[in-house]
Amino acid sequence: MIFNKPFKIIKDIIKTTDLKRIINKKFSFYSTNNTEELKEIYKLRYKVYCLEKKFIDCHLYNENMEFDGYDLNAIHLVVRDKRQNKLVGTLRLIRHSNKGLPIEKDFGLRMNLYKRKKSRVLEASRLVILSDYRKKVIEEHLVLLALIKLVFNYCSQYNYNYLVAVVDNSPLVILQKLGLPIKILGKSKFYMGSESTPILIDVKNGFLKLKKNKSVMWRFLKD
Repeated sequence: MIFNKPFKIIKDIIKTTDLKRIINKKFSFYSTNNTEELKEIYKLRYKVYCLEKKFIDCHLYNENMEFDGYDLNAIHLVVRDKRQNKLVGTLRLIRHSNKGLPIEKDFGLRMNLYKRKKSRVLEASRLVILSDYRKKVIEEHLVLLALIKLVFNYCSQYNYNYLVAVVDNSPLVILQKLGLPIKILGKSKFYMGSESTPILIDVKNGFLKLKKNKSVMWRFLKD
């Protein structure tokens, strides 16, 4: 669900001079552990993942909320429409624990290369955008960009060195074009409705690479 539209549209949005002002005017974006907000997040995930996309069996959950054991050890990011005070986007960052990470279980990976630094790894998953916003190209991408900025800022602020995720193969090409330093961790497979690939981003060195290349993504993330 990341970056479904052509690369040029995304690049043009990022290059917009007043992008920061536009995003700040339209949205509030932050992390939360508020009980009521978490219920709101789980309901949105249920609506999108279970009912609309049918990636997950809706009969596995009660009270129309989709959640799992990883949520207890995750940072939940929120993008909220200021005008309507409506939740329009969310994503979770899962900390490493004794349970490991979903990417390890679902793709048969072992994070041996980062064994000594597992506490510095986060997995990004359960990206969700409200259907009304997915129908509007600009609105959808503004929400996505707000979430991406939240992810990188959180990693930077709390010294998380590595970010892993499972990404649809088509958006993966676009993320690479944006200059993000992506390492492929394993073979792609059909996952959550599409052919997807497990990836890793070295956050610290990634920032330095984006800065060196004077990437449009760097100019957006550094503000």
